[in-house]
Formats: sequence, C-alpha cells, structure tokens
Amino acid sequence: MNKHELTQEIKRKAIEIGFSKVGIARVEELEQESVKLSNWLERKFHADMNWMGKNFDKRTNPKEILPEAKSIISVALNYFQKIPPAEPHQGRISIYALGQDYHIILKLKLEKLLDFIRQIVPDVKAKIYVDTGPVMEKVWAMRAGLGWIGKHTNLITREFGSWVFLGEIICDLELIYDEPIADFCGKCTRCIDACPTEAIVEPYVLDSNKCISYWTIEYKGDLFPEHIANKFENLIFGCDICQEVCPWNLKFQKETNITEFKAFDHNINPDLFELSKLNEESFKSLYKLSPIKRAKFHGFMRNVKNAIKNLALQKLLNLDFKCAIFDLDGVIADTFKLHRQSWGEICARFGYSLSDEEFKKIIFGRRGEESAKILFNGKITEEEARYIGIEVDRIFRKIAVGNLKTVDGVIEFIRILKENSIKIALATSAPDENVELIFSELNLHGLFDVVVTSKDVKHGKPAPDIFILAGQKLGCKPRECIVFEDSIAGLIAAKNADMLAVGVETTLDKNELMNYADVSIKNFNEVLRNLKLNKKVNNATN
Repeated sequence: MNKHELTQEIKRKAIEIGFSKVGIARVEELEQESVKLSNWLERKFHADMNWMGKNFDKRTNPKEILPEAKSIISVALNYFQKIPPAEPHQGRISIYALGQDYHIILKLKLEKLLDFIRQIVPDVKAKIYVDTGPVMEKVWAMRAGLGWIGKHTNLITREFGSWVFLGEIICDLELIYDEPIADFCGKCTRCIDACPTEAIVEPYVLDSNKCISYWTIEYKGDLFPEHIANKFENLIFGCDICQEVCPWNLKFQKETNITEFKAFDHNINPDLFELSKLNEESFKSLYKLSPIKRAKFHGFMRNVKNAIKNLALQKLLNLDFKCAIFDLDGVIADTFKLHRQSWGEICARFGYSLSDEEFKKIIFGRRGEESAKILFNGKITEEEARYIGIEVDRIFRKIAVGNLKTVDGVIEFIRILKENSIKIALATSAPDENVELIFSELNLHGLFDVVVTSKDVKHGKPAPDIFILAGQKLGCKPRECIVFEDSIAGLIAAKNADMLAVGVETTLDKNELMNYADVSIKNFNEVLRNLKLNKKVNNATN
C-alpha cells in the first residue's frame, strides 16, 4: 500500500470510528510558535500553571517525543449540545464538561485508529495524545487543515465552529499532508468584547490570570481575587462566553452524536443551594466520570460558594427578594460590647476568664442557658446554667439603658426595603425583656411586619426554626428570603433554613464570617452606597 492509499485508509477509518474531522501534518520544529510560546510564558500569561513551561523542546518539536516522527494525525470531535439557559440560582457548567470525560473517549477512539494502522503497518512507531502531554494540539490541528486558531485562541472549524475536542497520533509513517486553511476571523472582535474579565488581552493572546476557565478549573487556592470573582456570575466550572458569541459557532454549531458527551442530568443547570450541601464522598461519586473532577472537591465547592455569593450580591443590589429577616443583636442594635461585658461579669463569678474568641464563637447568637452549657461543658449544673442565662440578661439590661445605638445605616436600609414592598421580619434569640428594652430605647415599634423570638420556637439557633417560622409568617418561601446575621450560630441557622445569609461585620470580621455567610457587609451604610451606585449604573444603561 503506497502512502497515498495509506493516508486515504487512515482518514476513512477515522471518520468511521466517529471522529468529526481528520487531517495530517508533516512533523517539523515549530519555530514561529516557539517564539510566541516563549513570549507568552515571559509575560506570565500561564498564571501558576507551571507545567506549561516544562518540556519546552518537546512542545515545539515532536521529534523530542518520538525521534522517528514524520507525521501527526490530528483529529477533531464535535461535542456541542444545546441546553436551556440557567436561572440565576443555578450553576453554569462549560459544555465540554457536561458529559463523560473527553480524555477517555478520545483516547479510546484514537487507540482504535492506531490498532487499525498497526493491522496495515505492524511495526509502526506511534504515540497518542489527548490534551495531556507536551503537544501544541491546536497548532497541529491548524497545520493539518482542520481549522484556524481564532482570536479567542480556540481552534475554529468551518463545519462545527470551535466546539471540538482535539487529539493526535504522532507516528513514523510518511503520509500525504494537508494544507492549512485561511484565518476567517476577519475584523470580528466579538469574543474579545464579550469576555467579562478582559482575558483576551489582544487578538490571539489569552491571559490565564484573567480567564474564568483557569480560575474555576486549574486554580487550587481557597479564594478568588475580589476584583474578578464577581464577574464569574454563576459560572461554576469553565466558561464558554467567548465561544457562545462567535459567529462561526452561531451559524455552524451542530448537536454532537457522541452519546458519552451528552449531559448528565445533574450537570444541566444544577441548583447552587443543593450543590453547596455536597460532601467529598458524594462529589467523588457524582463526578467520577466527569472532567469536573479535575477541580477536586475543594475547588468545586469554592466555585459554588462564589456563585452563591454573586447571587446574593445581585439580589441585594437589585432588591430582588421578597422578605428580609433581621437578627436583633448586632444587626439592628449594636450590642456586642454590652453583651461581652455582661458575660464577662457572670463568668468571673464562676472563676472563669472568658476570651473574646469564646464569646464570638460560642455565646453570641445563642440563648443564654444554652451558651452556658456549651461554655462550661458539664462543669455546672442545670440549675446553674438556668441561673447564668437569667442573670446575664439582667446584667445586660442594667448596663444597656442609655447606651444603646442602632447599627449604622440599618434603619434607612429597612425604610428603602419597605418602599420597594419587601416584607420585614425580626428573628431573635434574645429574651422578651431584652427585646422590649431595645425596642423602647431605639424606638423600633412598628418597624417590622413580623417579630419572632426564642419563645416562639422549640429549638434556638443554629437550628433553622426561628427563620423558617419568620418566613412562614411573612408568607415567603425560603429562597425568597435574605437573612441578615452577625453570629456564626445565626448564619448556620439561615443556611439550614435554605435562605441566603448576609453576614454583618459588627461582631466578627470578614475572615471569621466567610465560612458561614454567603456574603458579608461592614454595615448597612455600605449597602446603601452600593444601592445608589447600582441605581445610577442601571439608569445610565437603560
């Protein structure tokens, strides 16, 4: 069989196996691409993906991988599928990751193709790559005539747009080579203009430091930089924005016929609140066949948490919720120092030196008797615990008279909520005597549509009962409510109630709240400023 016949047989078999496109390029050193890659690395556009700078010689010269190499058989496999648009409370997953891991599917198909070649040329020397080794797959696909590299740096085909996976067989066979096709991007800059993080810093150049796909897939850190995290919106794994706006995709994208790429039901616009409840075991079970496992449990949950934070911010700034539920201490009334003083006095009577950390994490937000039991951990009797609960509140009321003030901006914020027909509830673990004192001192009567106190529920915070009851009395579903809390117990209760939880930094700081609150605010003046700014932006764009 001559090389022309062999080439035709390889291409015929590739299509028969199920590949969408196949082309062949001559192996040679990538001199121009070598310069581009060096410049890209020097500009630190690979972020912390240090492996991209390794094996440089292999990346730019396939003979460093297989010394006998003469040809690269490049294949493309269409993976596009259309799914419904996600709602704000749902997570968006890149189309490529909706189904089974493409590495496995492509490799199996390439192995079939290589087995076929070996039936014809038993002693062929070859290596298979599917986005896992030091191979510049988009460059070789371009040289093999499969398409051209677009301004968004993805390979674009005329038949399927850029929704294709790529794979290669590097071999020592001399074959008939395809010619590269022209770049048809023209003057179009839709991908550049659409990128919310401006990651395409110039045509054909991507800065990974700004790319949402990098941050949600490759980045291993705990937190995203604040200046970029809110631009991710509800993206939780990867990003398709630059591809979604590409005219070649809009005109030529086709549904994939590869069953394995079809979306798992749990990947089609998954509910963010349900995802937030995943544990590591359930994550591994759910995504064992999916590319999503690359982010690992920690990274995926970080992504989900960021999406919920963005949801909370958008709802807050657009006043897009029906009910607001406020705690009393630390949210309406600035009582932290007063409660700290009263607990310090009562603990001193029992010979116990109370630390600020213990007060914040154990006591604040809970009922007095319950806090005493946890704090003293079996070293006091039931009667003593009841005594502490009663006495600490008596001390508080004594020192609170004339010394109470509201949290900055909260009364004005509630007024704005009411003007926008948002229902208001107070949900507090404070005893009725404390509530009455605070209401009287701060003139809060008539401020709330509903008041729920600890006597109205069986279980106090962190149980969700008090917030669930408040929502029910307002006639609102949990997802329609936003809770404003300053204590860890209260924030846990809000999350357990399936409500969005806003942490108010009057008792704890942002770092202390971050593991419990969906989003945190310094005070309500901050919210008021952002509401005014958001209104100006909306007015300017409408």
